[in-house]
Amino acid sequence: MRTRAHIGAQGGEMTLEVRQGEPSEKLLDLYSELSKAEYGNDAPDSDSRYLRWKVLANPQGPSYAVSVFRGESLIGRITIQRRTVWHEGESFQGGNVVDLLIAPDHRGIRSFLSLMSPLRTSPGFDFLYCTPNHRSLPLYRSLLRWPEPLQLDAFACIIDLRAVAEKRLGRIPGLVAVPLSAAWSGALELQRFTAHESSLEYDARIPSTAELKSLVSDVVPRSGTIGDRSPQFLRWRFSDAPHTRYELEFVYRAGTLAAYSVTRRMSYLGYEVLFLMDLLVAHSVDARDRLALRERLVRRAHESEAELIVALVNASCRAETRALGLPFVKVPMSVMPREMPLSVLTLTDRLPQRLFDRQGFFMSAADFDVP
Repeated sequence: MRTRAHIGAQGGEMTLEVRQGEPSEKLLDLYSELSKAEYGNDAPDSDSRYLRWKVLANPQGPSYAVSVFRGESLIGRITIQRRTVWHEGESFQGGNVVDLLIAPDHRGIRSFLSLMSPLRTSPGFDFLYCTPNHRSLPLYRSLLRWPEPLQLDAFACIIDLRAVAEKRLGRIPGLVAVPLSAAWSGALELQRFTAHESSLEYDARIPSTAELKSLVSDVVPRSGTIGDRSPQFLRWRFSDAPHTRYELEFVYRAGTLAAYSVTRRMSYLGYEVLFLMDLLVAHSVDARDRLALRERLVRRAHESEAELIVALVNASCRAETRALGLPFVKVPMSVMPREMPLSVLTLTDRLPQRLFDRQGFFMSAADFDVP
């Protein structure tokens, strides 16, 4: 679908054409060129192969795109990734709004609205959601007025106390840093000793649909909400992702899938981090085995020379925080560079009232366009 908008500009009025729909291969090439001009040639979004995976290969369906042209020149784009969620046994079509980019010489409120306004009539979606960055958050709040039903919080486990403290506070004298670091390492080692007798078994292969469905129904009550965690989704989201290597580990107890984790090694906020992308742990897993799972994450962080383990979760959802006991702690908002609200735009009247209930909405980095 194409529409035209006349926008006032210095020196006269310019006409912009808004094009909506499933992106073509040709359009993705233009997206790649726009990304190169903004982020450089080495950025993932500058790679056409990455864009084709991200935009077209999603097993839930291709993304929906809004593109703004001036003549034949692409000056702005935004896409909606299809993200199915489940609530009380029924599926609803969510859309993760991502990849907002406007060419530097066309940036402004009017260009922004030319991309955002068409989202309200995006076909095939029940709702749209995103976590706006620090630049766009004021616009989502004051201009677009998207509701914020819940907030994402960071949980962290410090692995290298000395490195983290020095990056946060500056250089620390050795007489203080050495014993503190040794004491913390000893505490982590004690956790490892305590968890040593666990009978859990581990496998990197993605389980069957039935196994994952059973795990999800155990983790999230029927009245709760969770995004798709099918084998097809996990394979696309993590195993097939270009540019990024994820480590998937599926945990069995007495032959039954009891948990899984997805991690990746990255730099985040100036720290070397093992980022916990997704963690599902069945309610049937007792405290001792949950401790063993956390110890295994700590060991993985040590092996990758990470300074921290970080997870982004809905802290109001017990199904998420139950798995993140000590040594994980909630990071104070004052330490984070920005708020992380979930901004939501409802497009249909079929959504249950409790779909976005904070205590029942399971959400992790797997549900967002986090590289």
